Amino acid sequence: MREHALAEINRTLEQKVTERTLALESANEDLKQLARSDALTGLANRLAISEALRHEYLLYKRTGASFAVIIIDVDHFKRVNDNHGHNTGDLVLKRVAQLLNDSIRETDFVARFGGEEFIVLLPNTTDAAIVVAEKIRSAIANNEFPVVKHITASIGVALAGLLDHTQDELIHRADVALYQAKNGGRNKVVLATTSPTA
Repeated sequence: MREHALAEINRTLEQKVTERTLALESANEDLKQLARSDALTGLANRLAISEALRHEYLLYKRTGASFAVIIIDVDHFKRVNDNHGHNTGDLVLKRVAQLLNDSIRETDFVARFGGEEFIVLLPNTTDAAIVVAEKIRSAIANNEFPVVKHITASIGVALAGLLDHTQDELIHRADVALYQAKNGGRNKVVLATTSPTA
């Protein structure tokens, strides 16, 4: 009788340990996801895109598989926050995130890079990156946003090249192109030069 009771206690304990282990594993997965997600937009965050870019860059160096990076910056976003408040600014960013998701392929990767800046990683892509960037620019410019109605975005595009010694050099070239778009009147797409020092 005592052995039967002990066996039953052991079974119950083992079941509880298994249940708690599964719950802990699930919670850890949730934490990993949260660590790589932007709380406001639900997109991937800077950490997640950095990991994806590193992977794509190493693949490019090893196999020559082309890829492109698009950096998107919402034009005059400070005015949105200053004139309409941060809640409206948040609504604009959420809508931009949705438009970005709607404008890319399932194999592409989109993230909030920080503030009003977003980044798209396009694996196995060369010249089509300009087409995707223009599609994104047009989707934002032709959309009606809450409260502010119309918003535009400036976009820089960079194709991975042999002169990019790190993924950071590729990002830098896309960023330079983005600022050329801003300085050129905004609501534009600019393709980066091939030199990482440009």
